[in-house]
Amino acid sequence: MSKDDLFLHTTRLPKTIVDRLERIALDSPWYYAPDCALEIDVVERLGLPSNPYFSFGMINNRGHINRKEFEQYPWEFFDRAVKPEQYGFSAANKLRAHITLQWPRPETYGIPHNSHVDRPHNHLVALYYMNDSDGDTFFFEGESDKVIHREPVERGKLIVFNGHNKFHASSSPSKKIRLTLNVNYAEATP
Repeated sequence: MSKDDLFLHTTRLPKTIVDRLERIALDSPWYYAPDCALEIDVVERLGLPSNPYFSFGMINNRGHINRKEFEQYPWEFFDRAVKPEQYGFSAANKLRAHITLQWPRPETYGIPHNSHVDRPHNHLVALYYMNDSDGDTFFFEGESDKVIHREPVERGKLIVFNGHNKFHASSSPSKKIRLTLNVNYAEATP
C-alpha cells in the first residue's frame, strides 16, 4: 500500500495559525489517561503495554463540547484546510476533537503504541502536529502488526485520512513533548 492509498491529503498550516494553535494547546487543562489509544481494561485484559499521556477533549467521545476551549480554536480555517466535504464528510458534524500531550519516554522510542481506529464506523481523521517532536505516527496493514507507513511529526503539518479500518498508533517522543490535535468528522447526510 502506498502513501497515496493511505492519505487523502497532507497540508501545512500558516505560521500565524500554527503559533495560535500551539498557544491554545499549552494553555489547556490536561487530564491524565493510562493509555493513549485504548481503554485501560482492554489493555489489561489483552496484556498490552500501557502508554500513558495527557489529553484534553474539546468534544469527547460522548459528543460533549467544552465550549470555552472549543471556541478558542480557529475551526473555520481548520475545516477549510481539512476539506471534509470534498470526501463526503461534514465539517459541521465533528464527532470528537481532542489535543494530546505525550512526554519523552526514550526507553520506548520508535515502538508504536497500541494500534487502533478512532471510531468503529466510517469517519474522517484530521491529525495535526502542533510542535516539532520525534514520535512518529505508525500506520498498519489492517489489524496486523505490519507497519505500512511512518509519518514523521513536523510542526504545522496536517494529515487527513479515512479512519475506517485505518489502524494507526502514535509513538513516544525521545526528547521533547509531542502535541497533536485529533479531529474526527462524521459522514455528510444526504
